[in-house]
Amino acid sequence: MARLVDLGGEPINPSERETITRLLDELPGGWSVIPNASLPDPRTGHAYEYDAIVVAPHAVYVVEVKGWRGTVRQLGQADWQLSGGQIRRNPLPLADQKARILASRIKRVPVGDRRAPYVQACLVSGSDATQFEVYGTDARRCLRPSELVPFLLDSAQLSSRSAPSSYGDVHDSLVDAITGPMVARRAAGRRYGSYLAVELQERDDARAIWKGKHALLDDGRPVRIRSWFLSAYRYTDEQREAELVRLRRAAVALSRIGEHPRIATLRDFGEQDGEFFEVTDWSESGTLLTAFVRGSLARLPIKGRLTILRDVAEALEAARQHGVFHRALCPEAVLLTPNGRARLTGFELAYIEGAQATVYGHKPHPHLQFLPPELQDPADYDVFDSSDLYALASMARFLFGVDLPSGVQALLERCLLPSPMDRPEHPAAFIAALDGELHTPPPTVPAPDVRGPQRHTEY
Repeated sequence: MARLVDLGGEPINPSERETITRLLDELPGGWSVIPNASLPDPRTGHAYEYDAIVVAPHAVYVVEVKGWRGTVRQLGQADWQLSGGQIRRNPLPLADQKARILASRIKRVPVGDRRAPYVQACLVSGSDATQFEVYGTDARRCLRPSELVPFLLDSAQLSSRSAPSSYGDVHDSLVDAITGPMVARRAAGRRYGSYLAVELQERDDARAIWKGKHALLDDGRPVRIRSWFLSAYRYTDEQREAELVRLRRAAVALSRIGEHPRIATLRDFGEQDGEFFEVTDWSESGTLLTAFVRGSLARLPIKGRLTILRDVAEALEAARQHGVFHRALCPEAVLLTPNGRARLTGFELAYIEGAQATVYGHKPHPHLQFLPPELQDPADYDVFDSSDLYALASMARFLFGVDLPSGVQALLERCLLPSPMDRPEHPAAFIAALDGELHTPPPTVPAPDVRGPQRHTEY
């Protein structure tokens, strides 16, 4: 029976309790199990949360426990789809990062002329009936509960290129090196303002992204929590202030626009314990990109595709009415609700009329394939009322190809013209033209500006 190293925490859910019980009962003596722990990264202040750490005679394991049942399907490298249709980030890259953090800790333990123990990450589901449709090197690390202990016992499953050594003589020293800086993970999760971080989605040295919920209201509304730690060791005062301008841009844009049904609402923005954080609405159904990768857009009827186009255009027009232009429209910036409607997010590079500084061009643009010509050069660019329409049409071509009504295709062709003056004047004009093609009652549209799309200058 394995030894329990209890830091004083409690299982977060039944799957964690069942997994820890299985490990303790089925692993032999000479093994140690450290459940439910939190390890701060001294470089960044971020806490890495561990469901279970197993110290074996031949290696150390990071075990991610997910209570998933049914079929878990891989959607590209980044996203997985659960049996209920919910989209989750692939948890293994984050587990690998946790393994690297642990590896840096145990390198301090003297092991003679042997290599330091290898730290291996793996994932275990909540049921033996779970089916993983995961491919590549990740497949063998995705385990059902009954497969977990055999995986840990088999040293041939390690990803290390070197043959493992025996570390039984330094086992207690390894446990002490791991648990020394650790504390029990809080069952309630980390709190940001009025919101709780429920499930970590991504993390690196400077930022973390969480799926969250309201701490006091059981409203069932998922939110995305993004947090940033701007370490004084990595940023000068000037660099920190410049980075804050960039981080605040999305929050400033969303607060100026206010609540709109086609835009993911800003719920909170603030600073606590040295971290800046932003809370916005999110969707269990994922983004247009995840829908595209899993093939659901190809099965969407024409009406559903046109609804998405119109929803995004409506969001762009709402932003334009408040002096905000997106400048980074792409499939990842469009959330899909469970009923197939679109909500726009991703305003980090937005142009805001009257802003005193620019955030554009500080880093390479992440979505150049959708950018209009006038925004391609970060050293010499212009923003027009029709700039986001080019990106919308480019995105529509990428997602839907030419499988749209001919009149809509012609409208998209106009939006893709190189000159901003040759496109529809603004998103409202696009909506009016789209509704005309669909023979639906047009919305109230601002009177056409005889000067054409307006140019906006950023200083």
